[in-house]
Amino acid sequence: MRLKRRGRMISATKVRSLLSTQDSRVDTDLQKRTPGQPLLLQDGQVVLVFEDGKGTLYPSREALIELLDHVEALAKQGPVDPKRSLLPPPATFLAEVQEQAARLAQLMGSQEALDGSAASLEAVDRAIHALSREQRLSSEWVSSLVAYVGEIMRTATDGHWAQASPSPAEDEPVVVTRDGKILQPFALVYGELRRGRHGSLQGAMNGALRAFRLGGAGPTNH
Repeated sequence: MRLKRRGRMISATKVRSLLSTQDSRVDTDLQKRTPGQPLLLQDGQVVLVFEDGKGTLYPSREALIELLDHVEALAKQGPVDPKRSLLPPPATFLAEVQEQAARLAQLMGSQEALDGSAASLEAVDRAIHALSREQRLSSEWVSSLVAYVGEIMRTATDGHWAQASPSPAEDEPVVVTRDGKILQPFALVYGELRRGRHGSLQGAMNGALRAFRLGGAGPTNH
């Protein structure tokens, strides 16, 4: 199932602006199902406000219910490979990898140039540390981060993108180095994002590239 009406992340400033210009009320029924405070706006939109003041804005109450129903249905199915929900199908991801990587600067709202170097991940780390867990583990952030990190891996190792099954799971987009080793950008990104503010994409990437230069196998699991 692909959701057609998604929410979009908004800043704490935008949340305050919405609440100052529109009447709102807490949706007590939705509050039982959401991690934040769902506020129904007078124009029919719903803003889900988190502890840090940031939020996710949904076009309607029905759109948020659709998402919640989808998440709850997935939970009933048992453990799911996170790649299936956070990345597009491998072939689609590989066809769009350049666009996905380029979109990261837009998501960050950054005026800094992302030059595709491991050093540029310092700015990326700062940006994702400011996000809530829901935000940083959203499909749009994860797919762009995997593409950007994978491009750094590809350039540094003179490698290429491929579709493979490096672990007992379905295929995923990987980087194959010039000497045939398989690097898994999703494993690196997802592992650091789950660590929250203790995670560091820059540190993990530096470790991965150091292992490559020393002849190691590179990052496969985090």
